[in-house]
Formats: sequence, structure tokens, C-alpha cells
Amino acid sequence: MKTIFSFIVILIFVNIYLLPAQDTSWLIDVSHEAGLDSTLGTRILLVDVNNDNYPDLLWGSGNINKNRYYLYFNVPNPDVNSATKRILKCI
Repeated sequence: MKTIFSFIVILIFVNIYLLPAQDTSWLIDVSHEAGLDSTLGTRILLVDVNNDNYPDLLWGSGNINKNRYYLYFNVPNPDVNSATKRILKCI
């Protein structure tokens, strides 16, 4: 028991004092521009369903009694003035 407690204390110390803080400045939230701002899910799968060399999104949500899956195709953005070149369209 003492060994496990010592191991946990060491892990906490390493995590707090020795590991650098995570820098999230590289992450840009584009969920609204991609059309995913109102979706909720627990399972994500990226696969090229329609063989156009762009990953499509299979989005799953639900629980034990009710599961739902949504397929989003990666398509060109119809708004040519937008900085986002591709969007995800729910099928």
C-alpha cells in the first residue's frame, strides 16, 4: 500500500512540476465554419466513404438503448468568398 501511495505522489509531482503546460495556441476552433456547431456525439470515425480523397466523418451518439449515426460528407464550400475551402454536409 505504501508503494502505491508513493507512486501516486510521484506521478502527481511529475505532472504538476516537471511537465510543461500544454500550449493550445495551435488549435483553431472551426466547428461553426465546418457546420458542426450543433452536433453532439460520443464516437467519431474519419473515413473516405465516397472515394474523393477527402476524409468524411461518421458521427455516432446515443446510449445502450438508442444509437444514432450521422454521415457528414467533406464537400467543397459553396461560398467562394469564405476562407474555409471545404465543409462537412450531413447526409
